[in-house]
Amino acid sequence: MTAHAERYADERDLVAALIRNDAAAWDEFVERFEPLILGVARRTLRESGASDADGLARDVVNDVVTELLADDRKALRRFREPWSFKGWLGVVTARRARRLLRANWRQPGAELPPTVSARGRTPGSELGQVEEVDQVRQTLEALKPVDRVVLQLFYEGEHSYREIAAMTGRSVSGVGMVLTRARERLGRLLAHLD
Repeated sequence: MTAHAERYADERDLVAALIRNDAAAWDEFVERFEPLILGVARRTLRESGASDADGLARDVVNDVVTELLADDRKALRRFREPWSFKGWLGVVTARRARRLLRANWRQPGAELPPTVSARGRTPGSELGQVEEVDQVRQTLEALKPVDRVVLQLFYEGEHSYREIAAMTGRSVSGVGMVLTRARERLGRLLAHLD
């Protein structure tokens, strides 16, 4: 276990540090709990009949982290004992996975939204897009957790530098530096795929 894990051996201490927006606590959270969230997301998606459970699970992880950071960490403030933090995260994750399925028409037998055919895309071009998105998703996983989270908050969550700074406990300029570093690293990794 890392030095961070020893620092927050008690889950209550870790949750309190996350609420205070301690950057080291968030790093430890990602290291300790991302595999758990990913596993619960995959299992929930598979049980719900998702055709791309592995790909969608990463989206669920991002949704969970975004929910925990949002509104001055309101969701974390609602965590109470006697729940274990792992158990509570599992419930939050399963709920997010089901919500993602409903939002993205991933239920078994669901039809694609009408806008797909209205844009004149062919099944082949859709397949190409899916493969491209999968490559980007896999490449994102090679980034440092903080880089990945900041990129996703900015691009997928459409949050401003100021909002990301408030969510992650970094300065606005620090968010800019993380984004710059993450974009460069992502660009280099994607260039090797071509």
